[in-house]
Amino acid sequence: MSLSTPIRLPAQCGTAAAPAVHRALVEAIAAGAAPVVDAGEVENLGQAMLQLLLAAKAAAPAMTIDPASPAFAERIHALRLGAPLGLTTREA
Repeated sequence: MSLSTPIRLPAQCGTAAAPAVHRALVEAIAAGAAPVVDAGEVENLGQAMLQLLLAAKAAAPAMTIDPASPAFAERIHALRLGAPLGLTTREA
């Protein structure tokens, strides 16, 4: 797989942000890239974005999330989704 330009998540990762992130993930995966998701600025993470990230990870297991903001990491770990998303630490 080729290197990918990071897909930057917005501070507010709700339903309104999901379509743009979905397009970027689909394009990266279709191009044969391992998506790199930049969650360093995330303040709020909603269900639609969680579902999208889980689906993208299933479609592209090499997808990485780096960096991850403390709010992002806290939400992921509170839901016990750290391992499924490959996010093994709680810190950004």
